[in-house]
Order: sequence, then structure tokens, then C-alpha cells
Amino acid sequence: MSPFFRRHFVWIILGVVLLGWLLSSGGIRNYFLRLREYRRLDARRRETKQRVAEKQVRLNKAMKDESFLELEARRHLGLVRPDEIEYRFVASTGASPSDQQMIKTFPAPNNP
Repeated sequence: MSPFFRRHFVWIILGVVLLGWLLSSGGIRNYFLRLREYRRLDARRRETKQRVAEKQVRLNKAMKDESFLELEARRHLGLVRPDEIEYRFVASTGASPSDQQMIKTFPAPNNP
């Protein structure tokens, strides 16, 4: 046995075993699969964080601004005040009502 081989015998054996493990058990493949999954999840986490920040801004706006809250109630829930009448104008083209719907809210007329 050469002196180099005797001095580095343990390291050579460990290197061969490690290389065999990486190549035979899918260690390298698993590493790259997990790395890709980590990057995908990290991008999803960043997107979710951004959406949460946007929702927080809307929440703060709703807590502070009464007109914002009223506008959202009108837009999303279709609410009107008791003294208002809601008129819906739908275009007569072949489009569905939800595509070209125009809603106007007017104060109710005063009947003497």
C-alpha cells in the first residue's frame, strides 16, 4: 500500500460510501426536489404575506372611514338606505345582466 493511501484510507472510504449513498438512494434527486418545493412554498408565503398586508390596509380603512364602509356595503351586499329606491339598467345587447349592469340609487320621492 502506498503511503498516500494509508494516510487517507478513512477519508477515501467515507467519500466512496457518501458518493454511493447520494447516487443510489436518490439523495441528489431528493435534494433538488425539496429545493424546488422550498422555493415554491417560499414564493407562496410571500404572496400570502402581500395579500394579508393589502387586507390589513382595507381593514384599517374600514375601521376609520365610515363612507368606505357604506360604499362596500352597497357594492358587495346590495344594501340601500330606507329612503332610497334602487334602479337597475341592463343593456339590451345579448350580454348577460351581470356583464353590463348599471345600478343607480336615488332618494325616494316625497309623496304628499
